[in-house]
Amino acid sequence: MHIRNILWFTFGLSTLLLTACSTKQYFTVDSASYQPAIFNESNRTTTIEVIVSDVDTNVVFTDLVFRNLRIPVESEELPGNRVKVTGYIQIGGKLAEDHYQKMTEESNKLYYRVEKNQKSIPLENVERQKTQLP
Repeated sequence: MHIRNILWFTFGLSTLLLTACSTKQYFTVDSASYQPAIFNESNRTTTIEVIVSDVDTNVVFTDLVFRNLRIPVESEELPGNRVKVTGYIQIGGKLAEDHYQKMTEESNKLYYRVEKNQKSIPLENVERQKTQLP
């Protein structure tokens, strides 16, 4: 009887620890794509869009990394409890106010903040869209 109690206690404690240590999923990445645009020989832009769903109310999207550049993002709510997160990489011309493009050694990922904690999720299979020309 004593061994059975020890086994149940060990099982319960293990389950509790695994549940407490598991990472919470704050949203689901539905798709990720990028679209280059060429305005002239010295001015090009790449738009990166990530569509996410089931977003926790505490999540704020802050940055994304694409091709070793960390850039700020904008969020737009879409129908069906989805959010479009958009960032722009600009080559040539004057950068918009409050825009930055920091070089990094990181792979493609989306950064977000939950309360005061900065987190990130990898962006895999970022699909290329047709290049826009003037």
